[in-house]
Amino acid sequence: MATDRRLGSTAAPDGNLMAESRGGHHRVKPGAVLAMIVCVFALGSAEYAAVGVLPEIAAALRVTVPAAGSIVTVYAVTVAVSGPLLAVALARVARKPLMIALMSLFSVGNVVCALAPHYWTLLLGRAVSALAVSTFVGAAIAVVTSMVPQDRAARSISWITSGLILAMIFGAPACTYLGERLGWRAAFAGLVIVGAAGVALLAALVPASAEGQASTARLAELKVITRPAVLAALGVTVLGQMAVFVTFTYIASLLSEVGGFTAAGISVLLLLFGVGGVLGNFVGAKFADRSLMATTSGLLLLLSFVLAGFSVSVHDQFAAVVNVFALGVVGFALAPCYQARVLMVAGSSTAAIATNTSGINVGIALGAGVGAGALTAGFELTDIGWISGVIGVLATAVAASMLLSDRRTKVA
Repeated sequence: MATDRRLGSTAAPDGNLMAESRGGHHRVKPGAVLAMIVCVFALGSAEYAAVGVLPEIAAALRVTVPAAGSIVTVYAVTVAVSGPLLAVALARVARKPLMIALMSLFSVGNVVCALAPHYWTLLLGRAVSALAVSTFVGAAIAVVTSMVPQDRAARSISWITSGLILAMIFGAPACTYLGERLGWRAAFAGLVIVGAAGVALLAALVPASAEGQASTARLAELKVITRPAVLAALGVTVLGQMAVFVTFTYIASLLSEVGGFTAAGISVLLLLFGVGGVLGNFVGAKFADRSLMATTSGLLLLLSFVLAGFSVSVHDQFAAVVNVFALGVVGFALAPCYQARVLMVAGSSTAAIATNTSGINVGIALGAGVGAGALTAGFELTDIGWISGVIGVLATAVAASMLLSDRRTKVA
């Protein structure tokens, strides 16, 4: 698979750019985009589905709450590990049937969760449903960017990532509400319904032309992932997410124990964080389409200051509110930038995009681990802000070096 130097454009075996339709015209298909957003919303909601009902699950299946928490960990780890493996293994499967099959698998996994008679069955169901995530997101981004000109690639990616943000704002609370009102199994039943709706929408609204966009060879996909430029892009993704989640993992404790916020107040702040995320997702994508790596480097530097600011702002509630909103804006403004960079250096490789999606989960896990390690080592809660900032500066340095390299080769 040959890669064109323009963002989001990849040369197909016949030499035509897949970002172009017949006659060189680009046509966005709103129904197809909606179908993929619904699916990504379901996948994102599933990650948080168990969080709000862990005590109920623990009591019903007669395990401890920490043991029940493993169903969250299993989902995240499966997402991180399965993405590149499945994407390479399924490289020759056309994207429309691939997405339909993955969402069907997701729904089956959640049926298993909803009917699970014991703990280990629930773990199995979570792992099965998580298999779909990274590869589906990779395929969806490849399809949606093929519908737009190369100078709108990041904005088209933001349509897909908006599904993940909406999952955090609405999907997670909805799962918790269903679980509290109708029992924890209802949360997973709800995911089955949304997943099945996603399958139906994909079948009806994603054009048949998407079926012709599969990769030509598994080995070619594997070679794309191991390119130095792709590995560097993955590194920026991991470091950026790691920086955010050193602090965000412990944001509730920081706001309550140091900032003096009540539980209700923290819920409002997290909603504000999500609203900031919606805004940042689309604004960041717009600037990324103008100058991708300059935007990415600038946002990462700004993110470093925002994260470090928590070490100070948490002592003043108004400043803390502003800081939480700013974290939502800047943190999610980077989401389309991360994927757009992979598209720039890897073309529309589903495996590369899926690996980058897995990298997001790796960064989350590493960030939570660094935060836990720092607190265990005796650092204060207020210290995790500047620790996050240091990691953010490292991510900025890597992105800036990529920007300079691009300018030397006249890519950016």
